[in-house]
Amino acid sequence: MTGKYKKSKINGKLIDTHRKIMQEKLHRTLTRHEVVHHINGIRSDNRIENLEVMSLSEHSRLHMKNVYIGENNNSAVLTEYDVVDIKRRLAEGMSAYKISKLYPVHHKTIWDIQKGYTWKHV
Repeated sequence: MTGKYKKSKINGKLIDTHRKIMQEKLHRTLTRHEVVHHINGIRSDNRIENLEVMSLSEHSRLHMKNVYIGENNNSAVLTEYDVVDIKRRLAEGMSAYKISKLYPVHHKTIWDIQKGYTWKHV
C-alpha cells in the first residue's frame, strides 16, 4: 500500500474519502467495525470498483495473509532483496529492533522473518 488516505469533509468533519464514497454508494453510515478495503492496494485509487467493505477482523486476516505470501502482492513492504539483507544482519548478530529502524516495519516483522513464519521462500 502506498501513500496516505485522501480526506473529505462531511458536516464539517474530516473523513477518509474512500469511506465517504462507500457510504454514498450504500446510502448509510459505516460502523466503526467496517473497513473499506482498496482491492488493488493503492490507497489513492478511490474508484468504487476498487473498494469493498469488510469487517475489521476480515481486513486484518486479509493483510496477515498478504504478509505471509511475500513480495508478490500489493501489500508487501519488503522486497526479497530486503529480506536477504535482514537475514544477513540477523546472522551477524544485529537485533531485530535495530534492523526495524532501517526498514519501514515493526520489529515483530523482523522476528517473524527470523523465525521463518514469513518469507520462508527467501
